[in-house]
Amino acid sequence: MRERQSHNNVLWRALKETKQVYIEGGKDAYHRFMALNTECPIPYIPKLQCHSGNALLLPNMVLSEGPVKTINYQFDEVDGRPALLTDLTKTEAKKGTLLLYVLQQQIHSYNGWPDDFRLKIKVETITPDMFTVVPSTLLTLRQSTNGCLALVDDRFADPMLGFGLVHIINGHVSTQHVITRCTYYERFTTEEALQAAAKSYKGLTGEE
Repeated sequence: MRERQSHNNVLWRALKETKQVYIEGGKDAYHRFMALNTECPIPYIPKLQCHSGNALLLPNMVLSEGPVKTINYQFDEVDGRPALLTDLTKTEAKKGTLLLYVLQQQIHSYNGWPDDFRLKIKVETITPDMFTVVPSTLLTLRQSTNGCLALVDDRFADPMLGFGLVHIINGHVSTQHVITRCTYYERFTTEEALQAAAKSYKGLTGEE
């Protein structure tokens, strides 16, 4: 629980730096963000790295919460190119504002020092003309007789990036989470990682 809370704090700071935080539930955005992100994998990070602000790109991290209809999306290909397929229709995409959150896992290694891993988040405004209409048969998330919309970009194949598409309508937002191909976090979820993190704090019961 301590590791989860500590890591979620760093994730919160990374999201807050974008100045595009949209979380409507709870008594305040911070506490609601912490509560929403209790289902993500728990990374066990050694004390030095944890206190240095290191953060990991996690699948299913909640980016926003609100009453607007959630956008479902998945990775796929359109005409042989990587794409983010959504269940948005043309009509829906013309309403309000669409923001694409792009999360990047950055890793730096130094001789004799542990890896330094940072999470950078940027936000891009998406306009309706940036989408490609695809047959609904490509999308397993929802059937639509008018087809669905996809963002086509080589970035969607990048194993160090994550994405979330947030819809803002009349000052309210959709509840969205991150999807990613990144698996770097997995090395911090093992039993070995847990033991290494625990030992870095010292004072383990039974420790000689």
